[in-house]
Amino acid sequence: MPLPVRSGEVSADHVLLPLDDPPPLVALRRRLFEAIRAIVAGPNGEQRERSDRVREQTWPHLTLAQSLDAGCWERAMALLAQEGAWVSRPVLGADLALLSRDVETGEPYRIVHRVALEQPSAR
Repeated sequence: MPLPVRSGEVSADHVLLPLDDPPPLVALRRRLFEAIRAIVAGPNGEQRERSDRVREQTWPHLTLAQSLDAGCWERAMALLAQEGAWVSRPVLGADLALLSRDVETGEPYRIVHRVALEQPSAR
């Protein structure tokens, strides 16, 4: 069973589960990215230089842990390997959250926008 990390794309101190990236999700994520850059730029574009620093994560994933030391990472990989094939199955959710943080200031991630993945049923 392959480990739930993408070699070459993540460091060994993160335990990540890659998620499916179908075209509708790619398009939605791109629209959200463009919208958040416009918000960061300000109503008149006066913060355009800050907006230019906004980066998009180009592949969706679920972060289980980050900033692990080598021993913790090895134990995490062993535990996930014991769990079996569930780690490679699709993860289902009701909404998509756009997370953001200012890396330079070290601020924590925060949810800046949510989008429902299912249309509410008409009653």
